Amino acid sequence: MEHACHIEGIGTLQNLEFLDISDTELDRLPKTISNLKKLQWLKMNNTSVRMWINDTDWTRLTELEVLEARDSEDYGVSMRTIFMLPSLKKLYTDRSKIDMDVYSRSLKRYVLEEWSASEIKYLPDEIMRKLPKLRTWNLSHNLLTYLPKKIGKLKSLEVLDLSYNKLSKLPKSLKRLKRLKTLNLEGNLLDEATLDWLKSVLPGDCKLIF
Repeated sequence: MEHACHIEGIGTLQNLEFLDISDTELDRLPKTISNLKKLQWLKMNNTSVRMWINDTDWTRLTELEVLEARDSEDYGVSMRTIFMLPSLKKLYTDRSKIDMDVYSRSLKRYVLEEWSASEIKYLPDEIMRKLPKLRTWNLSHNLLTYLPKKIGKLKSLEVLDLSYNKLSKLPKSLKRLKRLKTLNLEGNLLDEATLDWLKSVLPGDCKLIF
């Protein structure tokens, strides 16, 4: 879309599979975007759009598999909204604020496979049970001081990047990540004893970076 004024009629393009509204001055999405039932990839990087639950009927975007919402530091992304997208597999929220407080325990398990995020200060325990298919999680350059005890429930996790956070200890449940192939802990506050413990409990073919 070259001009923001054209976005209001977007709902008529019902066969649209890819939509890029990045670098526009939009501050909201029209409600008619929920008519795009064939939409598979939505890019909304560097916009003022807030992804809140009352703005759009997100449950109707049943084919959406990729969502890019990077560089929206002042506006943010609601995880409750994200969890309403039933087919989402790849989520990129780098340098965007994420509202974790509106997360609902009633949400069903999620199909998300890849998530790259920043501006995160904490991770709720409950969210771990909802991501059984997550394989790649990039949480580098965040503000995490601890990890939830239930992180071991991410049974499909293969790549976990926790570099450049503020972690000084790790939960014992990390030893349950039997499919983990890469764990990046560079730039944290972990001592040698913790690193030695990790080496003894991680899968033999897991690459540990610290």
